[in-house]
This record gives sequence, C-alpha cells and structure tokens, in this order.
Amino acid sequence: MITYSEYLDEYTADLNNYLHKIKHSIHNIKNKEDYNKIREYITESEKCIKQIIIETNSLPKGSHKIFEEINKYNSDLKKYKNILEKMNGDYYSKITGREYDLTKKYIEGTNFLDESERRAQDVEDMGYTIMSELTSQRTTLLKTKRHVDGTREEQNRIKRIMTISSLICY
Repeated sequence: MITYSEYLDEYTADLNNYLHKIKHSIHNIKNKEDYNKIREYITESEKCIKQIIIETNSLPKGSHKIFEEINKYNSDLKKYKNILEKMNGDYYSKITGREYDLTKKYIEGTNFLDESERRAQDVEDMGYTIMSELTSQRTTLLKTKRHVDGTREEQNRIKRIMTISSLICY
C-alpha cells in the first residue's frame, strides 16, 4: 500500500526531473518541436506542483514545511515560462503573414485547452478538499454520537439504580 508520503516523494521526484529537463533544454531550442516539448514539461511540472499541494494538505498540520519548497519550485517554473514566452515572441517576430496567423490561432487554441485543463484540475482539487473535510466532519460526528449514546446508557443505568434504591427504601 502506498502512503501519502510515498506519493509526495514520487510527485517531488517527477517535478525535479521535469525542472531538470527544462533547465537543460530551454536554451537549446532549435525548432517548434523543442519549444512544444519544453512547454509540455512546464505543464507537467505545474500538474506535479498541484498534486504535491494536494498531498501536503492531506498530511498532518505540523508537516507543512514543504510549502517553502513549493514556492521555490513555482518561482523557478515562472522564470522558465517567462524565458520560453520571450523566445516564443522572438520566433514569431521573424514569421510573417498567413503562417503567423495560423500558428497564432493554434497557440491560442492550445492555451485555451491548457487553461481548461488547469480549471478542471482546480475543480477536482476543490472536490478532493471538500470530500476530505466532509470525511473529517463525519468522523467527528460519529465520535460525538458514540459519546452521546454512552452517556444515555449511563443515565438509564443510573435511573434504574435510583428506582430500585427508592423502592428498597420504602
């Protein structure tokens, strides 16, 4: 059985792997395929960061020191995204006419799909968080119910003892 910390370790390892690939290939872009590959690495890195945040939220409250690392990962990722966007701008400033328009539409469509995927992931994350909170509240309510049931049983037992003792006294 895999525990949360093992998933967390897997996501962190994947994130480090993607960041390493981005770092070593971002300045060696030779064509559109290289650009798209790095863009894919960035998207996968963002997914890993979101999964790490989900796993971290599932851990006990004292173990949130990883948020500092997540912020570092986010800043590195933003830096790489900025570099990639600047390169993209330079690339498209060289292209003219119809080819540029088609490529621009393609990129806008890709960006829209990426944004839709991010939104879907955010909704899934919110659903997971809500389910976790509901599970926690359910557990608390069940404990409270057991305690109330125990208290009622104790009250009934004491009533019977009081009734018996009052009958004995008469």
